[in-house]
Amino acid sequence: MISPAGGGPFSTPVWRIGTVSQLVESGGEPYWLVRNPDSGRDEYVPIPVLDSFTIAQSVLLVLALTVASENCRQVMLEHHNLVKSRGQLKLAACWDLSDEEISLVLKDLQKRVRLGVVVLDEESILTPAALEHLQSWDLQVDTFH
Repeated sequence: MISPAGGGPFSTPVWRIGTVSQLVESGGEPYWLVRNPDSGRDEYVPIPVLDSFTIAQSVLLVLALTVASENCRQVMLEHHNLVKSRGQLKLAACWDLSDEEISLVLKDLQKRVRLGVVVLDEESILTPAALEHLQSWDLQVDTFH
């Protein structure tokens, strides 16, 4: 779940869910299924490698597709992690975030976005180590069991 960081009175943390994505782990390569709020279409963010750092990067891509600024998306387009198809930005088939892109997404979203992770199965690839990567980047992450 992606929510504004402070949505209540005096910027208190209140959940106002703007975008929801689902981690699909069955049958082949895992991926995020994301409803793009701009186009209303479903987007797929594949996870090519199952290490915690790559999984954390895939969360940043979900954020970039859904709530990042136009400037942030433009830089990702220039680095070929996003592509234009029929006037819409989509994720490139093979992605690899540079340190510059990671910094840019984090700078853009750290203070204005909260992530909520609902854990339905303890055997998920979204491990505590992947969540620690997100938190080490100063993203606000709440976990619900």
